Amino acid sequence: MDWIQYVKVSENEALNKLYLRYKEDTVVWLQKEFLCSHDESVDIFQVAVIIFYDNVITEKLTSLTSDIKTYLFGIAL
Repeated sequence: MDWIQYVKVSENEALNKLYLRYKEDTVVWLQKEFLCSHDESVDIFQVAVIIFYDNVITEKLTSLTSDIKTYLFGIAL
């Protein structure tokens, strides 16, 4: 799926799907790797999604060279 184009065409739907599809994996990974609490992990994930969205809208991100999950994990670091 081309998440960048999806956000540009239907941002609410794209962000909703992105959130639902990758929240749990990201939260579990943050808790395991960085010993974050559940609430901290959710906050970090939400910020990562916002940064992704902002990068798409401002055209700082025009293509993904990795999977979107990898991109979100990278932001979360």
